[in-house]
Amino acid sequence: MSIPLIHIGHTKTGSTFLQRCCFSQKPFFNILDYGDISKLIIAPELRSFDHNAVKEAMSLPDESNQMIPIVSHECLLGNPVSGGFDEEVLAQRLKEIFPEAKILIVFREQYSHFASFYPEYLKHGGCESFVRFLNPPNHERMPYFSPSFFEYDLQVQRYQEIYGERNVLALPYEILKNDFDDFLKRLATFCGREIVINFSDERVNVNPSLTRLGLLRFLNRFRRTNLAPAPLLNVKGSQQLITLLKFFDLVEPKSLARWAFRKRARRAADDLDGYFSESNRRLSEIVGIELGELGYEVSEPKKR
Repeated sequence: MSIPLIHIGHTKTGSTFLQRCCFSQKPFFNILDYGDISKLIIAPELRSFDHNAVKEAMSLPDESNQMIPIVSHECLLGNPVSGGFDEEVLAQRLKEIFPEAKILIVFREQYSHFASFYPEYLKHGGCESFVRFLNPPNHERMPYFSPSFFEYDLQVQRYQEIYGERNVLALPYEILKNDFDDFLKRLATFCGREIVINFSDERVNVNPSLTRLGLLRFLNRFRRTNLAPAPLLNVKGSQQLITLLKFFDLVEPKSLARWAFRKRARRAADDLDGYFSESNRRLSEIVGIELGELGYEVSEPKKR
């Protein structure tokens, strides 16, 4: 098998678009189903992980077709809800399964990232307000959301240590969103192959309406989920009600969701002002892209 391309995240950086509209087309060949990646690589506990089970689940491409083997899951980099507590474990698992690989990391301006990820947190059962979500309690025995997980330079450097600098490509989501042709050109150069993708401009995995999010946060207090295993009251039929909330996505003006998104991003910037400036400066140097021009907070280079 040719050296595979492993797309490891982040969440809310166009992963669904890449999986549905890019990696599903030639020259890419998915060697592992999305569900198998979750079940066999991400979910197993330390003692139950079996790399042989992963290899048995693989579908290998015909070498004569010169396809690019691809493995894509936005949580292979770690779970952001729990502060990426599993990121090092997952890195070691990937190295065990794929001793040689090319790694693709897509990152996003942090405050925009938090604003976009919060609805995902609610959809998975979260109950906290955005402010409480950003500022969880300190608990040595329970992993919570942590801004430190979004210091991207450390993640890029870690994978460069494991697979080598030439085998890690880290690109900002802003390029994917605003200039997909440039994103695709950089990916093609990295893979050493021409990549031509036909896709529509239809958006995928769009954030829910403001009304739906508010009701969802309320209803999450009455259903058992991974994020809320001990609800105030586990009401039967709550999941059906949550499904019906999608109605509000159709009738509520999209401007309300955009307003709420901007408000969350501003609040995150106020609460964490300057937190990522040094990390982003280092990241900018690593990837060779002026991230400040894309809206990232970047500190001034240190004078020698």
